[in-house]
Amino acid sequence: MAGVNAGSMIHTQDNARQKKVYAAMVSGTNGELYVRVGGSDGDWQPYYSNYKDYREYAAGNGWKVWVKIPGNPEVKQAALPASLPVPTYREPQSFTVTDEMIAPR
Repeated sequence: MAGVNAGSMIHTQDNARQKKVYAAMVSGTNGELYVRVGGSDGDWQPYYSNYKDYREYAAGNGWKVWVKIPGNPEVKQAALPASLPVPTYREPQSFTVTDEMIAPR
């Protein structure tokens, strides 16, 4: 969406560090991505660094991501092709781990 890749510039936000959270703006080829790890919206959101025209993209317990791209289109969630299977519990002793599985190659 924003075109973020391994070579994208990362701009950490000092005003978030003061609140003991990590926040950054990442410049992509198609827009910008803002991320906060830790804290809440009260601790940091893009507005606190004078960023504008962004949309909330994803969030979870202790993190949030916003995106800003030209035209600011509505964020759409792709549908899963099918339900994900629920794994069954297995006792740890039932797993066999061979040396080949853990030895460096």
